[in-house]
Amino acid sequence: MTEVNVSVKGLAGVVCEVSIRRDRSVEDLKRAIEESAGIPRKRQRLMQGSADLNDDFDLQWLLARRGCSSHAVLIGETSETSLDQTENHMDLTLIKRSEEQTQIIQTLSEFIPIQLEEIIEYLRTIDEHWLDDAEIMSRAARANPEVMEFASSRLRSDRRFLLNQVSFGWYWLQHAAEELMKDRDFILSAVKLNGYVLERCGRFCSDRDVVMAAIQNTGRALEYASEELRADVDVVQAALQSDGQALLHAADEFKSNKKFVLVAVKQDGRSLRFASEALRADREVVEAAIDNHSMAVKWVAQPLRSDEEILRLINVEQRRHERQLAAFKESFNEFYNPP
Repeated sequence: MTEVNVSVKGLAGVVCEVSIRRDRSVEDLKRAIEESAGIPRKRQRLMQGSADLNDDFDLQWLLARRGCSSHAVLIGETSETSLDQTENHMDLTLIKRSEEQTQIIQTLSEFIPIQLEEIIEYLRTIDEHWLDDAEIMSRAARANPEVMEFASSRLRSDRRFLLNQVSFGWYWLQHAAEELMKDRDFILSAVKLNGYVLERCGRFCSDRDVVMAAIQNTGRALEYASEELRADVDVVQAALQSDGQALLHAADEFKSNKKFVLVAVKQDGRSLRFASEALRADREVVEAAIDNHSMAVKWVAQPLRSDEEILRLINVEQRRHERQLAAFKESFNEFYNPP
């Protein structure tokens, strides 16, 4: 497995440089930094650009985020983003946490979502200024997003903070400042990161640009578009190209339109279940669906269920699925049980 060279930079320059396998996690990287620079793993806050890196993030995935690295500071403000990336190199930000902050984050990481009352009670025991700490409130909200109600008004109005978190789920915005939820530019940025944000943006569900941005992120966001836009040819086309199963949320006329159903099943064969009965008995549509996903056979209409050619396609797809599953298991074992 190829190694990646990681440069961790501080205000005065490079803090350390480490080489680590691409299939390792951020947690593994923190251990390597601890060995190289002597900074305890739990006191490390690693960032790529302005985004915090969770311990379970995969380095291979981070490498794919080209142009998102930044230089680091140990104490102080994050500097500008560096675009100097090669295939096997990235620069990351490291902010050194205080001991008190480290302890609070460690405690919050031990809570589980159903312990909402316990999390709230704990937040009441710490100094109020920590409710204005982006990392602490981020960690608390990942345990249960409802605690964002107790975040400082500054954080609930902080665009960058909320946009950095919204990829984890739309629910990060349920306690966002009212003025932000009325801000079209903010909502447009949010749906580009997580299309499901559209569910919380009633006033923008009929805004064509906002809806298009949302469905380009996830086609299933079509569910939250206005009735008019769910019947819009271009909007539906874009949604189906993003996720074939968005056919469920398209206006009924699209479910009996062969052109659109073909787009859907070629993207995800399982979307055949949302097509009209007539199209579920259409040979071209059925073959395209099964060619994409063998499970599509579950929704083939009766006239084609015993068709020899359809049965042959099913067997071919099942064998392909078995090969893919075997390859996945091999990769999984290689990742979790390295030599």
